[in-house]
Amino acid sequence: MGCSDLEDFCIMKKTKCHGDHLSRLEFLTFWDLPRLEKISMDHLQNLRVLTVGRTYQLVDLSCILNLPYLEHLNVSCCDKMKQLVDIQNAIVTEGTYETPIQAFRQLRILQLNSLQSLNSLCNSELDFPSLEYIDVFACPKIKKLPLGKIGKLKRIRGEQTWWDNLEWDDESSSLSLLASFKSSGICSASFRPELDTTVISSSPKAFFTKRQPILNSSVRFTSYPQSIFETEEFDGHMMME
Repeated sequence: MGCSDLEDFCIMKKTKCHGDHLSRLEFLTFWDLPRLEKISMDHLQNLRVLTVGRTYQLVDLSCILNLPYLEHLNVSCCDKMKQLVDIQNAIVTEGTYETPIQAFRQLRILQLNSLQSLNSLCNSELDFPSLEYIDVFACPKIKKLPLGKIGKLKRIRGEQTWWDNLEWDDESSSLSLLASFKSSGICSASFRPELDTTVISSSPKAFFTKRQPILNSSVRFTSYPQSIFETEEFDGHMMME
């Protein structure tokens, strides 16, 4: 069975077999997986770029809350996704206390495309201190941008009608972001802001060359997982522990 039948992708913990390889992973793609319903993963501490597309059964991407160094998130064509992350249910256990996960500290680029059911990024306001570029196309149900503090924002792109219909908690929030908005009726295949490195779509390894000159590792998870993880068989659920 190929990846087209994969329903559940899960990385539970490091092992001697996969731990070293996973810790070096920087680029990960889930693409054209029509039955995939859930992604769970920890210990991908160096993951910088995550692309998820054409995963029509996927409900949310709360797993990204466990990716502290994620810089570029690209999500498209996930018909059932109503919320990007569920922050209220995503917690980590630290000693005897449960504390909310600190996420999005390094996120620089957020791309959302053709997410017809998506009505919220998250169910709690979060800070995006490093966010520079936002791309939103064909996401008609997104009415609010609960972004919290975004001190480095340079550009928001999307349809003018979407922007005009956004709801704001106060007028000052709208005015502060208006200068960053650029109306566009065309959803580009790749977001090409003016960065100091080459954008991921043109060269995955080049995007973070200046930051990680040695650890350039990527996986495009679209077919034959056994060739990636040395797993010969699976029954619609892939778990690494």
